[in-house]
Amino acid sequence: RPLGVLRITTSLSQAEEDIRTTRREAVGVAAATLFLILAGLLLTIRQVLVRPLGGIKEAMNRIAEGHLEERIDAPGHDEVSAIATTFNEMARRLRLTYEGLQHERNKLSTIIHSVKEGIVVTNPDGEIVLVNPAAERLLQKPSGQIESEGFFNLLDDPEYLRTYLEREGVEMPSTLVYKGRVLHFHGATFKIDNHAIGSAALIRDITEEKKLKEQLHEIIAKAPFGIVVVDEEGIIRVFNPSSERLFRASSAEMVGQPVLELIPPALQASHLNRFFSYFLRANEPSHSPATLETEAIRRDGSLFPIRLALNRMLLDGRFAIVGMIADITEEKRLLDNLIQSEKMAGLGGMVAGVAHEINTPVGIGVTATSELKERIDLFERLMRSEGVSEEEMEEFLASTRRLTSLTLSNLERAAELVHSFKSVAVDQSCERLRSFRVKEYVTSAITTLHHELKNTRLEIHLECEETLEITSYPGALSRIVINLLGNSRLHAFGEEENGRIDIRIAQEGDSIDFTYRDNGRGMEEETRRRIFEPFFTTRRDRGGSGLGMHIVYNLVTQSLGGRITCESSPGNGAFFRMRFPVLPPQPTPD
Repeated sequence: RPLGVLRITTSLSQAEEDIRTTRREAVGVAAATLFLILAGLLLTIRQVLVRPLGGIKEAMNRIAEGHLEERIDAPGHDEVSAIATTFNEMARRLRLTYEGLQHERNKLSTIIHSVKEGIVVTNPDGEIVLVNPAAERLLQKPSGQIESEGFFNLLDDPEYLRTYLEREGVEMPSTLVYKGRVLHFHGATFKIDNHAIGSAALIRDITEEKKLKEQLHEIIAKAPFGIVVVDEEGIIRVFNPSSERLFRASSAEMVGQPVLELIPPALQASHLNRFFSYFLRANEPSHSPATLETEAIRRDGSLFPIRLALNRMLLDGRFAIVGMIADITEEKRLLDNLIQSEKMAGLGGMVAGVAHEINTPVGIGVTATSELKERIDLFERLMRSEGVSEEEMEEFLASTRRLTSLTLSNLERAAELVHSFKSVAVDQSCERLRSFRVKEYVTSAITTLHHELKNTRLEIHLECEETLEITSYPGALSRIVINLLGNSRLHAFGEEENGRIDIRIAQEGDSIDFTYRDNGRGMEEETRRRIFEPFFTTRRDRGGSGLGMHIVYNLVTQSLGGRITCESSPGNGAFFRMRFPVLPPQPTPD
C-alpha cells in the first residue's frame, strides 16, 4: 500500500558543476595514463632500438678507424638483430676484401721493388708517393731526395714533363745521358672517367743496349752479304751497303719502297704466298729460318741468282722479316761446271766399266774362234791326206757346235753391253725428249753398272710394267738410277755386306711414281736433312764428292718437273720417293 510520496529536487547549476568536476578528473586520469604509456614506450625504444643502433654506429666508427675485426652481438630475432647480423656479414666480407687487396698490394709492391727498371709514381697533385730501389740506383739519389726534388725534376728539362702532362697522356718517351749512363724515360698518366688520378715514370738503363745497337748497325753496314728488313706492310726498312751493291741502288732509293721492287714479276706471287705471309703471321710460334735459291731483279731490270735466308724478328715492337741475300752467280757457274765434270766423270767411268766388261766376252769369242779355225784346218788336212772317219766327223761337228755357241753367246753379251752403253751414254750426253719403254731403259742403265756391282753382294729388284712407255728425258732418268745405286753402294753397305735394293716405277694418272729403297745402314737426321745439299758427303775418304744426290735433286725437280723426298733413320735403310709428270715441262727459250 502506498505510504506516501517522496519528492527529491536539485538545481541545474549543481548538476553542471558535478559534470565539470567529473570531466576534470577523467582528463587528469587520461593524461597520467598517456604519460605513463609514453614513458614506457620511450624506455622500450631506448632498450630495444636506440641502444643496439648506437652499438652499430660505434662498430661502424671502429671499422672506419681500421678495426676490421669489430663485430656486434645480436641476440634475438627482431629487425634490429637482423640488421646487426647483416652488418656483421658486411664487416666480414669487407675484411676479406681488404686482406685480398693488401695481398695484391704486397705482391705489386714486391714486383715494383724487384724490377730492374726504375719506377716513380705520383698522386694527382704531382707529389711523389713511390720510388722503387731501381729508380734510386739509376738516378743515383736516395728516395727522399727524389721526393723532395719533385716529379718534374726527374729529367734535366722540367718543362718536358709539364708538356707531357698538359698533352693529357700523349706518349713522349725520352732518352737522356745521365751521369755517364744512357737512360730511357717513359711517362704515363692514369685516368678514371677522364680524371687524372696520378702519373708514373718508367726509367730504363739502355747504355749496353745502345752499344749493342751501334755494333749491330756497324755489323749490318759491313756485312759482306745483303741485309734487307721488311715490315708487316712489305715496306723496306733497312737496306745495307752490300744490298746497294747487289741491286745497284742506294739505300735512300729503296728504304720506304715495297719489297716487290726486288722480286721479278714472275716470282712475286709465289714468294709472297710461300714466305712473307708465313713469317708475318704474329699469332704463330717462332720458326726456324727458311732458305731458298731464287732470282732477284736489279733497278736496271737485270736478273741474277741469289741465295736467300729469311727469318722473323721484332722491329719497334712489330713483326718484320729480315732477309740475308748472297749473289750466287759465280757459285752457280762453278757448280754447273762441277756437275758437268761429275757427269762426264761418271760417263767416263761407265765407258771404262763397259769396255772392261766387253773385253771378257770378246776375248772369249776370239779364243773360241781361234780354236775353231785350228780345228777346221786340222779337219781339212785329215780329209786331204787320210780321209775322215765317222767318229772324227762327229767329234768335229760337236766341237764346232760348242765353239760356235760359245762365240755367239759372248758376242751377244758384248752386243747387249754395247747397246746398253750406247742407249744410256747418248741420252746422258744430250738432253733429248723422246718416247721410251721405262723398264727396258732402266734395265739398260743398271746393266752399265755391272762392272761396279758384280763384286758386291747387292740384289737389285726392279718392279715396272713391261708396256709402260713415256715421253720424257731418258738421260735424266738413267742418271737418277745410276746415282741412287752409287749412293747406296758407297754409303749404305759395307764391301762384304749383303744388301737388297727395290726399285718400283708405276704410272698414276698423269704422273710417274718412282720409289727407291735399300735396306742399308740408314742415316742420322742431320744427314737426311742435308742429303740434297751440294758438296755434302759423309764419305769423302772413299771418293764421295757430295754432288751425286744434289744432281738427283736437280734432275727430278728441274729436268723432270717433279719432287723428291727422303725418309731414313739409323739401321732402317733409306727410302726415296720421286713423283714427276709423264710429260715433263718444256724449257722456255730465252
